[in-house]
Amino acid sequence: LNQKDTGYTFISNINFIGQQLSFGKYNASRVSAWDVRVRDCSFSYSPSAQSYDQGYGVYSSGLRSIYLFDCRAFLNDGDGFHHENSLPGSYITNCLEMDCYGFDNGNIDKMFSSTDVVNGFSVHNGVNSLRINCDAWLNRGPNFSDIGANSKSMQVSCNAWNSTASNSD
Repeated sequence: LNQKDTGYTFISNINFIGQQLSFGKYNASRVSAWDVRVRDCSFSYSPSAQSYDQGYGVYSSGLRSIYLFDCRAFLNDGDGFHHENSLPGSYITNCLEMDCYGFDNGNIDKMFSSTDVVNGFSVHNGVNSLRINCDAWLNRGPNFSDIGANSKSMQVSCNAWNSTASNSD
């Protein structure tokens, strides 16, 4: 989904199978004030077959905000939930994930299978994230991860266990 200006998107009760769900600002010359809300959806079996599709369950970039409630991301080639600010002039995205589960991502023998960098939940390049009552397990890398300058997250009542990364304890 590509919102070019300002807008609000609400998605509820859909199971996305076999395709990365992307919310993004793809035009670097414009700043879009786009807010996304997702409730009770699942994201699974996203392959990393195309160069623009890294196999994430949910991918967001350059949004003003994204809120996910009661969502599940599992059995994807890439991260379950992946949020970033990758373009100049992007908003500092505020992300809320509540009662979400990211599990068994990166374990299918494809693009990322040998790199141990597939997360259940990740924020990149300055995204602010609050996670409440979220669980992550059996991901091929850190279950929760903040990557890049100024990325911040707070986990409240969250659990993580049994990473399948080759260097995990």
